[in-house]
Amino acid sequence: FFVSSVILSGSSTAGPESIGRIDVPTTTVEELEAAHGMRFDALVMDIEGGELQFMRENPALLRQLNFVSVEFHESIILSAGIAECEQLMASAGLVHAETVAECAVWLRAN
Repeated sequence: FFVSSVILSGSSTAGPESIGRIDVPTTTVEELEAAHGMRFDALVMDIEGGELQFMRENPALLRQLNFVSVEFHESIILSAGIAECEQLMASAGLVHAETVAECAVWLRAN
């Protein structure tokens, strides 16, 4: 995670305002599902520019979800990155339902 000079800001992607990097421990969705004996079908994602990397690395998860709420940061992943995220969700059978500001909701097509 890259720390910004603005105290309330940071990103998973280095930018010109980055003043340092910190390592953040993580857990995969699969590890969470196994630890709690459940399978998730909804995802709320606000990961400060890490959306594209997450979706590229988790196609099987996208195929099991019925609901995705994602906050895109165009200033970080650019419109091409958002378009690729949208294509990955569509390829997984999700349909765009609504966007308000930077937050988009995608639902499983029936």
